[in-house]
Amino acid sequence: MNGKDLIKLKINVNNKRKIFMYFLVYLSLIFVITNYYYADTNSILRQGMNVWRALFEGRFFQYYTVNIESSNSYEMFHLGGYNMISNLFIAIWQFPLFLIERVIGTNILDTFWGRIWGKSYLIIVISISANFIKKIVIKINRTEQEGEIIKMLFLCSAITYSSVCVMGQFDIVGVLFALISLYYLLNEKDGLFFVFYIISTQFKFFPIFIFIPIFLTLKEQKYFIKTKNELLNIFNVIVLVSIPFVINYLIQLPFNVLDPIGTKTVSSLSGEMIERMLRSCITIYGVNIPLIVIAYGFFCMYLYTQKKYTVNDAMDIIFDIFISISIILFTCESHPYRLVLLLPFMLLLIFLSDNKKRWIIIQTTCTACLVLGNAISWYWTSDFNNMKNMLIDNIIYLRKFDIYGTEYYWKLIEKNNYEKIWNIMIAAFIVFILWEISEYHSWKKRTKLMSPDSNVTLDESIQITVFHIVVILIINVVAACPTFVFWLIGLIRNIISHLI
Repeated sequence: MNGKDLIKLKINVNNKRKIFMYFLVYLSLIFVITNYYYADTNSILRQGMNVWRALFEGRFFQYYTVNIESSNSYEMFHLGGYNMISNLFIAIWQFPLFLIERVIGTNILDTFWGRIWGKSYLIIVISISANFIKKIVIKINRTEQEGEIIKMLFLCSAITYSSVCVMGQFDIVGVLFALISLYYLLNEKDGLFFVFYIISTQFKFFPIFIFIPIFLTLKEQKYFIKTKNELLNIFNVIVLVSIPFVINYLIQLPFNVLDPIGTKTVSSLSGEMIERMLRSCITIYGVNIPLIVIAYGFFCMYLYTQKKYTVNDAMDIIFDIFISISIILFTCESHPYRLVLLLPFMLLLIFLSDNKKRWIIIQTTCTACLVLGNAISWYWTSDFNNMKNMLIDNIIYLRKFDIYGTEYYWKLIEKNNYEKIWNIMIAAFIVFILWEISEYHSWKKRTKLMSPDSNVTLDESIQITVFHIVVILIINVVAACPTFVFWLIGLIRNIISHLI
């Protein structure tokens, strides 16, 4: 056997390991996504189906009234409060469900297969997002195998399991288009960057905080050229941030005019979200000031006055995005599923560390603590009831075997003594953020931008990742699905008691 044959054999072995690794990851994603059906997921899928109902009934611009009718007939748990771009995107995948429901005449979302099809688009969005993360890694002068590592960490993150698979939220869609936009920015394709920037902010407005640091710090780009006139520069940033909201307003305008009662659900949801963001306050000079206003206002001033980048300063841009999203998520009352906004940029910060293995251990531990703390603090998002009529419930009748697990789980939830533990677990992630800030400053001093990392090789990444992927999967699935773990404990205990 010559040298070329040895190389081919090694590549084939590595490919087999890689395929097996992806098999484990996607199996775990499918397992989690097919075992939970959160109430919000039902409402999201029904809103997509109602687009077709409104269209076929000739009431397209009364779409939000159709949602109210669905809510009144108990087809959805919440009133439809998302904008039309979100609903149209979801509607594309839900069209088969709409047709089948018309034929069978019963609620298709009450069936296992209807729910699985409805949620399955999330797997596609997760996969495409992971691929663009890999593309970004390669673009910032890292190796393809490093891109595979980050892609894998994204797919099997506790945040992915929790925010996307368990809660079934579609914030990941905005993240996907934001990643595409960032990818084109790094490739200096300003037109495509701007298009996908607009698209990403049409689902929910939170991705706007991904782009504010870019507009404040990046110079000499087509759509945000810096001048010597400070007022003009600030006005330019304000315009760029305002454009998505103007476009959203224009899209919603005919619905607001023709369906004023129905569209009140959208405005009420937006008002509630803003009220939540401003709820956490600190008292200064006898006045309660929202913490997010002070923190994010200072952050923006610091970026604008102290930092100026080009697209070649990719890691600096990614770090600023990470801090931007962190401020938004942790200085106000925020839903746990919005953590998915932070995930891609958090993972990309691995390249700031001089010890990648240590970074993965710390990141996995802190993220799992955060997700588990959220899963118990927001216990209704992963409640046992959300597992009814899903995969395990159709294989092993949950209500027959889960009594021990559920009783023990609810005792933990109800005991006030444990509340401090959940809070400490969430606080662990704040420590991780502070640690990343120190890592960033150490990186700035220690290395030149985009220096090759000789510690991560093809052999090392595949050999250690195949072993660690199982550990990471177990840790993250347990963190995202505590109810399943307690149910499993109850099942085992029940079986043992019957055998004895």
